[in-house]
Amino acid sequence: MSQANVEIVRRIFTTVNDSLDLPRELYDPDYELDLSESGGGVHRGIDAALELMQTYWETFEDFHYEIEEVIHADERRVIVAVRDGGRMRGSDAEVWTRFFDVFTFRNGKVLRTSAHLDRDRALKAAGLEEWAMSQENVELVRALTDAANRIDIDGIIALLSPDVVWEETTDLPGLREVYRGRDEVRAWADEILDVFESAHNALDRVTELSGDRVFTENVLTARGKGSGVPTELRYWAVYWVKEGKIARRQVFWNRDEGLEVAGLSG
Repeated sequence: MSQANVEIVRRIFTTVNDSLDLPRELYDPDYELDLSESGGGVHRGIDAALELMQTYWETFEDFHYEIEEVIHADERRVIVAVRDGGRMRGSDAEVWTRFFDVFTFRNGKVLRTSAHLDRDRALKAAGLEEWAMSQENVELVRALTDAANRIDIDGIIALLSPDVVWEETTDLPGLREVYRGRDEVRAWADEILDVFESAHNALDRVTELSGDRVFTENVLTARGKGSGVPTELRYWAVYWVKEGKIARRQVFWNRDEGLEVAGLSG
């Protein structure tokens, strides 16, 4: 994954959220914005793109973007799942839209952005259909994360091997270091619900590894049960997959330890 390109994309969205403007220095002189999939046409040049987007942004009282997931990144492309919207101007109604952006780079600058209605179309536009077909293990981890965010305990259990080994960090109160088998993971879920009143886990990075493994970087936003204190925690995890089910999970609060186990250090 090209972290430099990912950081450029993050900086673009942060700038929009802060000032409803674009950081021009991050764009190639030949930049184009492609909204043709949604009927918005192709807009060439940063001025034309900015004029169009500001017209859209100004329909909101408090518009902002949220990057939900970095799906893929290499030296030429970054694909992100994005949610945008906010409270409409002159109204209490909030409107949110989810879409998938493909950023294409040239010499370290954004040459092109195309917006797509779903993940498959974004991957196809980026020429990554074959890569997408190899992502079954990644999709399994995404499905697990979605089930956890829905507090769908049965959905979580259905994705696990009967003899799953679920390793947890002992830094969270009331949790054991290892849970073995589906019944113990169900007990783990109950213990998590005793710690947090609400929680949402965002996948900030997902990487398929050799040996049927998946590496993730996660951001957990939660509110403590009883205290109501908001918390944001970043952690890393490695998942082992066997016969289409998650057979093992290992969690790290330290990035370097996670990268070392994933074989991504150095």
